[in-house]
Amino acid sequence: MKQPLKIERAVFLICACLIITGLSYLYGAYSFRAKLFPYPQLSVVYSTAAEILGRKSNLLLDRGLVLIVHALPGTSDSRVDIIDRDGNSIHGWSPRWDEIWPPAEAAFFNKDVRPVPGDGMYLHGIDLLPDGSFVANFEHLGSFRMDICGRLMWKKENLGHHAVSYDPQDNTIWVTAENQSPSTVPGMSNVRDWTLQQLSLDGEVLRDISVIEILKKNGLTGLLHLASLQNDSVAVWGDTLHLNDVGIFPDDYDSRVFAPGDILFSLRNINGIFVVDPDTLEIKFQSVGQVLRQHDPDFTPDGDITVFDNNNLQPTVEPENGQSYILRIDSETNEIETLVGDREDNRFFTAIMGTHQVLPNGNILVNSSGEGRVYEFSSAGELLWRWSSLGTNGSNNRVYGAIGLPAEMDASFFEEAAGACPE
Repeated sequence: MKQPLKIERAVFLICACLIITGLSYLYGAYSFRAKLFPYPQLSVVYSTAAEILGRKSNLLLDRGLVLIVHALPGTSDSRVDIIDRDGNSIHGWSPRWDEIWPPAEAAFFNKDVRPVPGDGMYLHGIDLLPDGSFVANFEHLGSFRMDICGRLMWKKENLGHHAVSYDPQDNTIWVTAENQSPSTVPGMSNVRDWTLQQLSLDGEVLRDISVIEILKKNGLTGLLHLASLQNDSVAVWGDTLHLNDVGIFPDDYDSRVFAPGDILFSLRNINGIFVVDPDTLEIKFQSVGQVLRQHDPDFTPDGDITVFDNNNLQPTVEPENGQSYILRIDSETNEIETLVGDREDNRFFTAIMGTHQVLPNGNILVNSSGEGRVYEFSSAGELLWRWSSLGTNGSNNRVYGAIGLPAEMDASFFEEAAGACPE
């Protein structure tokens, strides 16, 4: 007779638990709407925790200004803004293609790439100089320098594109450029002949190094013909390499592989990253096939390389499922470490373009161009800050570049420099 009593007691307890759980749920929902106990107390706990975590993120955030190059609605021209971390514009420029290269002067450029008057052309590749001026490229057209007041200092019809890098060691500028005439190398007729071009601060060409010649000199002729799909011909044409970055190894960085002045460059269409000796043109480092349609490799202070790996698998991967990465490549072993992009909470994607920068405090600034967003992540991959280039139709405008500025280039620097500009 005791067994049925135990069963009845168990059923009673189960039913009581279900009733209490249901009533608790209903009261919880009602207390949330009516803001009764324990809603106020839980809100305080939640707010306090969020504030503590927010303070932690604010402590990690680099508070320096950021240079942003972003698209202007209704034209292909760009806007360059210096913004603070609240999104306020501290200083800005609006370089217009038609003003810098009026139609009468633009006849130099091939009609197939020359913008129609009034259409404009975006900037791709920019670097800010110590005096507050900048050098930038109108994509695949020309490089120019503009002072802090927005006055043109010089322009160069060099077909500059993608990248500009100021080298403080010898006070020069490196740009990715292109020879005016396509390559005439047998089997490579009409191949775009990309160059690594060094300019003086006055715009004088100091060096112009052919990427094709670098690869040939180092016995890498096979990389020049990867675009060939025929059995009986290795002829290639067009944009087989797609040079998209150049950078110089600084004299205050350490490395067992690189030396000051070594040149880093990126060839997107063969998924290749290279470092070459500037004097002998000997390749000292190469990574081919470890990234997919990459942009913006940079040296690290301890002699490795970080890179924006677009990981562009389109059209087999839908944009919302795409995932780009910031990677670190060991310069001695070529081993890969993922810094950002391997978690759901720091995911981003852009099929084309994109830049990154490891900031002095170890944080990583990421320009996801196709998303129209700039992010700052901690060294552990935690999202600390995000800025969006908001458009007029509810979507974001493309961002062509983002640079975290040094501490000495603060708001007062730009205010004082701009104060000397004529009214």
